[in-house]
Amino acid sequence: VSEMGRGLQTVELPTGEVGPWTPCICDVVCGNGTRSRDVSCPTGTCTSATEETCVCNHCADCVADIFMLVLMITFSAQGVIAVLVFFAFNQFVGKTNAQLASMNICEKCLGCLCKKLPNLVRLIALSNMLLIVFILLQVFLIPPLLGTFSDCPNSPAYQLTAILLAIIWLSQFALGTIAKKFSPIPPFLYTPSAPSKGFSLDKLLRAMGP
Repeated sequence: VSEMGRGLQTVELPTGEVGPWTPCICDVVCGNGTRSRDVSCPTGTCTSATEETCVCNHCADCVADIFMLVLMITFSAQGVIAVLVFFAFNQFVGKTNAQLASMNICEKCLGCLCKKLPNLVRLIALSNMLLIVFILLQVFLIPPLLGTFSDCPNSPAYQLTAILLAIIWLSQFALGTIAKKFSPIPPFLYTPSAPSKGFSLDKLLRAMGP
C-alpha cells in the first residue's frame, strides 16, 4: 500500500491549454478583485487555475472621500452643538438679575454650556475653513503647479462641491459677524480678554460671533 501511495504522489497533472486572463473585476475601487480565464483539460483535471485574485490599480489621482467624510462629521457636530447652545441660551432669555443670581444646579450647568460651547463651535468652524481651503487648492491650484492630485480638476462634481462648501462657510462667517454686531453677548456670559498685540486665536474666535 505504501508503494502505491508513493507512486500516486509522483504523478504530475497536466497544465492544460489556458486562455488569456479577463480584466480585473473589482467590487471596490483601489481594492482587491478577481480575474478568470478558460482552461481546457483533455484529461479532465489540470493544475492551471481558472480564477485568481488581482489588484485594482486604476485609481484616480485625487483624494476626496476622506476629506468629505471629515467635513460631514465636523459639520454635523457643529450643527448639533449649535442647537444645544440655542436651547441653552433660550433658557435664560427674559430672566432678571435676581433670578440669575439664584440659579439651581441645572441652570448653572446650562450656563456653563452657554459659556464654553460657543468657542467649541467656532473652533470647529475654523478647522472646517482650513480643510475647505485645502480642498479648493486641491481642485484648482495644486494640480497645475505641483502635478499632484491631477485627476481632481477632472471631476465637475468635486469642483462644484468645493465651491458650495466655501459659500456655506462664508455665509456662516457673515451671519456670525452680523449676530455679533446686533446681538451682543449677555453681560453674565461676558469674559474680558487680556489685551494683546498682533494676532491671537482668542481675537479670531471672538470675531466669528457673539
